[in-house]
Amino acid sequence: RFVGVTDSVAVTSGLRADGAAVRDAATGGLAGSAVTVGTVLGNLVGWGIPPADAIAAVSANAADAVGLEDRGRIEVGMRADLVVLDDELGVVGVPEQT
Repeated sequence: RFVGVTDSVAVTSGLRADGAAVRDAATGGLAGSAVTVGTVLGNLVGWGIPPADAIAAVSANAADAVGLEDRGRIEVGMRADLVVLDDELGVVGVPEQT
């Protein structure tokens, strides 16, 4: 059981190469990260997490962790923003809303 998250911080000074957001360039103080969910997903799989578990970590597990019962799964009645991924987990499209 684990959750993949992003900090979603406002970057005030810049980004390091690893995606960390730097709040104070003079001291190197970190404000958090500025990685996308896609980057988190790719990192998890790159670290050996099976793709299905990594996808659950950034969707269902993440929603459950913060008590959002109306999202995180593809089921009738759930809120969803879907993307189509290729075999390397890169985004190749977004389904048209109906």
